Amino acid sequence: MISETVILGVILCLFILSYHSYSGPRWGKGPKTAYCRLVKVLGKPHYINTNPKGVSIWKKFTPDTPFTRVMLIDESVAQFIPYKHYGYLYVTINYEIDEKNIGDVLSCSESVMYDKLKKELTVRSNSLENSMVWLVLVHHINKGEIDVSQIREEIGKRTKLSYCNSQNNYNILQSIKDEYLLRNCDY
Repeated sequence: MISETVILGVILCLFILSYHSYSGPRWGKGPKTAYCRLVKVLGKPHYINTNPKGVSIWKKFTPDTPFTRVMLIDESVAQFIPYKHYGYLYVTINYEIDEKNIGDVLSCSESVMYDKLKKELTVRSNSLENSMVWLVLVHHINKGEIDVSQIREEIGKRTKLSYCNSQNNYNILQSIKDEYLLRNCDY
């Protein structure tokens, strides 16, 4: 016969394991809130580490989705444009920036990053919506439709980042994807 102690130990272990799997990431407030929002929009991530300082990564999307990769890290990087907030969400699209515009694009925000070899544009922000705004602004800078000095001036007034809604930004990113025939990467 199995002793009562062993049975109680097994039940306790099962309880602890089930609690851990249902409690979600053990992250800071901002990343944990962002995770819950992203799961509603993108579904479950393809990879997740729920431990403190962990990460979740989404990398396979429907063909009409403009994103190459969405990565959420349990971190809080202080950002000051257009207001003080913390960045932990990295949104990447395949996008080619004209060589002559790379300096302007990168100078619009310290949270805009570009990989010239892979032709990937990444922005760090605190939400998918804010990330899409930055991606669209970078597109307009690259096309010469907005001067980077205009963005700095408008960001100071805090109006440029609210000039269009999230659905409009998503639609613009979809058209950019089509325009540049951006590839779907399977990492």
